[in-house]
Amino acid sequence: RIAIIGTSSWQKWLINVSSIFFTADMRFFPPEKTQEALDWLQKKRGEANAPETERPFQPYSHILLASDFSPHAERAGRRAVELADKYGSSISVVHVLDNMIAYNEFSEPVVIDQVALYQGLEASSRRLLEELVERLELTDRAKIHLLKGTPKSEILSFAQENEVDLIVVGSHGQRGLERIL
Repeated sequence: RIAIIGTSSWQKWLINVSSIFFTADMRFFPPEKTQEALDWLQKKRGEANAPETERPFQPYSHILLASDFSPHAERAGRRAVELADKYGSSISVVHVLDNMIAYNEFSEPVVIDQVALYQGLEASSRRLLEELVERLELTDRAKIHLLKGTPKSEILSFAQENEVDLIVVGSHGQRGLERIL
């Protein structure tokens, strides 16, 4: 927890912006509420704002690793393996073949011949999934799934349908202002 005591509106604004970069619980207090700020800092974590229905943490039983085959996804894969080992979880590794729509010179969407393209993409994606699973030493443990559609919706649908407790994906590698912009 971080309590900021001040008088400037920019300090209050800065706390709101900083939530993008930090996971700490930050609050702004005017000087006349210094004691309230100190009391808030002394409260045990979760005591102040814990919802009534919050359940205690349960170990993960099914972890989903979504990969785009980038170096960031591979690092995320190593972390997923660590968590699976720690909790004795099953692990599913997925890749989503995105919908293929091309745009011509007039910016009108043109559906391209997906059959031939998808067959090639599907074969290479399956091979890359198998290679990833081998590198992560998950050959005997992981289930491989190749999905088709929009990555966000396919990953979330798969997670819901297969009772996934945790989704692990790699970062796109951007930090700070690059991430916002």
